[in-house]
Amino acid sequence: AGTPLVMDFGADAQAEGSWVRTDGGEKLGPVGVSIRCDREKGSCISATVNSHGTNFFAPDISIFPATFTKDAITYVDDFPTCVLYRTTIDLKQERATSSRILKPGAKADGECKAIREPVIRMELGTAPIDTKPLEDHFVPLLSLLLPVLAFVF
Repeated sequence: AGTPLVMDFGADAQAEGSWVRTDGGEKLGPVGVSIRCDREKGSCISATVNSHGTNFFAPDISIFPATFTKDAITYVDDFPTCVLYRTTIDLKQERATSSRILKPGAKADGECKAIREPVIRMELGTAPIDTKPLEDHFVPLLSLLLPVLAFVF
């Protein structure tokens, strides 16, 4: 999955990279991810930027309550209608993993019918991304954005 950036600063921790599937399924689209967790606040801020070809979309920024142990941080994003994301940052192994899980009771005939896989397992890595389309575009710098958000929230 490549080598993501995972750092433990004691009071807070950070993970950056791109989600790469670890379950052998279809390749994920290019998504830049930056997560910063604060032990004192008991929360994590996650910022993601999706792209398609030469188009980059506005960052999605979310704050989640998190559980902290000596060696790991976990949080759950259950905001989406059909799925939830369970994310763990393993500070000892310096890696981050996430599972997208179909929510119990999600209807296969409604807005969730496009979801074909009940579980997708991912690891934060450095997925190969074609940087050629980026040469003439401004790409948001998530590493600059998160400290500002951490200060505000």
